[in-house]
This record gives sequence, C-alpha cells and structure tokens, in this order.
Amino acid sequence: LGCLRSIPGIAVFRPCDANECLEMWKFIMPLQDQPVAIILSRQALPTLDRQRFASAEGVHKGGYILADTSTNGAAPEVILMSTGSEVHLMVQAHQELAASGVKVRSVSLPSLEIFKQQSQEYIDAVLPNACRARVSIEASRRDSWGSLIGLDGEHVGMITFGLSAPIKKVQTEKGMTVEAVMAAARRVMSGKPREISSRAQVLKISLVASH
Repeated sequence: LGCLRSIPGIAVFRPCDANECLEMWKFIMPLQDQPVAIILSRQALPTLDRQRFASAEGVHKGGYILADTSTNGAAPEVILMSTGSEVHLMVQAHQELAASGVKVRSVSLPSLEIFKQQSQEYIDAVLPNACRARVSIEASRRDSWGSLIGLDGEHVGMITFGLSAPIKKVQTEKGMTVEAVMAAARRVMSGKPREISSRAQVLKISLVASH
C-alpha cells in the first residue's frame, strides 16, 4: 500500500463499503490519463447506513466528512481519519467518543492522492487548522498520513510485519482496536501524542515478544 502511494501520478483507492466502491467506479471510469490502483478487503465488510452517515459521493473528492458531532460551524475537539476496512473501526471509536461528550469528526479518505488535489478551501473545510488533535487509522505505516495528522497527531497502524490469522486476532495482537484509537484520541486531545522514541520502544517490545 505504501509503495503504491509513493509512485508519482498514481491514485490509490481503498473504499470502505459497497457505496464507496460504487462511487469510486463512477469516478475512475471516465479517466483517460490517471492510473489508478484499487485496494479491496478480503474480508466481508458491512455497508454503512447512509441515512446516519454522509453520502458516499464525497469519494469523488478523495475524502469527506463521514460523521461529525461538532455543531454551528465549531471546530471539533478531535479528528479521526481512515480508509478501507479500518473506517468501521473508526466509526466504532467515533460513537464511543461521542457518547462520552467529545466533539469528534470522522473523515473517510478512500484516496489520499485525489483528496490532496482538491482546493485548499475544501481541504481546510474537512481538516480545519483549528483542530490539531488528529488520529489516522490504517493497518499500514504512518508515512502516508504525516502531512494530514501533523506533528501533534498520532497514527494507529502497523509498526511490525503483518500476521496471517483471522481478522479479529490480527486486530487485537497488532493493536488495531477501538481501545487503541480512543487512547490515541485522548493523548492528542491532551497535547501529548506518542513520540517517535516511544513508537520505537513499542516496536522493540513487539520484536522481543515475537522471539
């Protein structure tokens, strides 16, 4: 995934459900000079209820606000962002944070490349500078997300090689859980994101535990 995103000129799509898949096809079929890579999940994924969540037409802009509990144009306290199957993990964390009174915005970003091609006005509307507490969620490296979460944000993802096992076991062992997302959200809201050195320490502990 990271290697594909590093290729100049290619757009990588990682839709989260059937609705995003449909809108993705509508977007890419007319393309003439834009190569596209499509990354789909091997496991079955639920289809989000678009009566509760935003329309998937936002896929045409690469990313869009899926859900938001902040009101009257106020900036959220924390922004969650994700792609593909991890969007459903983000939604679960969103609901937990909202239930605890946090003003949280969740953003689906099926194509980081297409999103970054949008006007600065649109990008700022989705990811306002006023909210620096940001968490990206993807079973991949942090590298692709650095420009979106900034120095004050945190990434919940992979820091070791993958694992072949049932999805629930992989998520638990690799820290891709609602609890991990919520803990990261609390850290960034308090202005204390996990530092590079602490991420390295987590990697060291993981490597030791695997031997």
